Amino acid sequence: MIRIPMPQEPDCFDATVRQRGLDFLQRQGQDPQQKPKSSSRIWGSGAGNFWTAVKDDLRTGYNNRCVYSCFVLEDERQPNGKLRHSHSIDHFQPRSCSPAYLAYEWSNLRWAWQVIDNEGKKNHLIPEKYDPTRLTHKVVELQEDDDEDWIVVPNSSLTDLEQKEIKNTIQNLGLNRKKVKVRRRQYVEDFLENKCRYDANFMKERQPFIYCELKRLGWL
Repeated sequence: MIRIPMPQEPDCFDATVRQRGLDFLQRQGQDPQQKPKSSSRIWGSGAGNFWTAVKDDLRTGYNNRCVYSCFVLEDERQPNGKLRHSHSIDHFQPRSCSPAYLAYEWSNLRWAWQVIDNEGKKNHLIPEKYDPTRLTHKVVELQEDDDEDWIVVPNSSLTDLEQKEIKNTIQNLGLNRKKVKVRRRQYVEDFLENKCRYDANFMKERQPFIYCELKRLGWL
């Protein structure tokens, strides 16, 4: 997790997403200021998912980078040879436990890796101060564990309370789940094996968190 600026709301957003969404909630009998009584009933069938209309704006605005893992999102090759999209549109404040109108607010939408969004974060509430678009200082570090996996851990300079909060955030986002560690190790090994061929600008643009942490640790 590093600071990733929130992109500017697109001009079409209000009419295409926000107003259509609020109208949808009204037709559902849902107070937009209240938590949904049943999010599965409201959005379960895909009805009202107007935020998908700005998928391309989110992809471009976040440079196709998952805000939580910092990974550039690449389509994944399936066993049958077909490509599967790896992105997901995440609601930072989950739809199931937040005022319903937030489902249609640009400021609540994030570009995320499906593995993080669907298998890690899910409906976990993440403290706003640890939202990557609001970070003001470094909160995590890269570390090689006893199994030679590269994991993220709380910044050692944080207070005990902050370290506890960050541990919970790492857990709730699933940043050290197996699939995430495998992908992170691939990027680390690629940089280390090709550090004589890759220049700093390429690595920093490709994977800024991993590059900066490998520099800090003296690996690059």
